[in-house]
Amino acid sequence: MSVTFLDAGTTGVPDLVEVWESTDFIAETSFSSDADVILADSSRSLGSTVQRDFLQDGTELVVIREAHLTVENVMVVVQLSTTPSNLDIAMASAQADVQLDGEPALGFFSIDEVTEAVGA
Repeated sequence: MSVTFLDAGTTGVPDLVEVWESTDFIAETSFSSDADVILADSSRSLGSTVQRDFLQDGTELVVIREAHLTVENVMVVVQLSTTPSNLDIAMASAQADVQLDGEPALGFFSIDEVTEAVGA
């Protein structure tokens, strides 16, 4: 799990989610040509994508990216990478341990929504 803080400038959360969904971004950041975004949505100040990817040995990965825009115009990007078998535990742990503005990180999509989309 990583957390990055950026000056948002004029970039909005929907703009960032759109980039994360783009074929160019997926091709540049993925391990496999079979990688794809299986969930994506955003509001003005919060958005997320869930991407399925595969390592060279065939191991499946789930990459969750979530963007939070603070009132100070700071974009907080949280990223979690895990395997489908550890998905519910990893998300629950992240939500319990990391809070942004009093809300759990990685809470845009529920654990059930993500595990259902992944098929875990």
